[in-house]
Amino acid sequence: IESPVMRQAQGKVAQATIEIRAYHRGNQTYIEVRDDGRGIDLEAIRQRLLETKLVEAEQVPTLPPEQLYEYLFTPAFSTASQVSELSGRGMGLETVRSQVKSLKGSISVTSEPGQGTLFTLKLPLTLTIAKLLVFAVNGKL
Repeated sequence: IESPVMRQAQGKVAQATIEIRAYHRGNQTYIEVRDDGRGIDLEAIRQRLLETKLVEAEQVPTLPPEQLYEYLFTPAFSTASQVSELSGRGMGLETVRSQVKSLKGSISVTSEPGQGTLFTLKLPLTLTIAKLLVFAVNGKL
């Protein structure tokens, strides 16, 4: 997410919005995490691919966005220019995908330049349903 000053220069409100939405469809639970930030910088991913030689140089310019997003989940892959306590080591998304896979789920990402990014987690519905008994005593739940 860009800085408040950058957001205002782009006609956005200074404070970013992160939306979390959960629902089920068929036998899966969907958890969507969406922001209204700058979106994922595809050129930064391409540049990092060239630097790390994860992909042949002649293939990098032709990779579609969906394939470029997948590299964000590669261990130690980061487009951050600086490492901080919270970011830049390339372990965050790889860890998330590993945990989601261990639950027999999946994660995907889509992004729109200047508009934001959407992460969608799909988990088996059976993991997200808990049996619950609700009753009232003297009219109180």
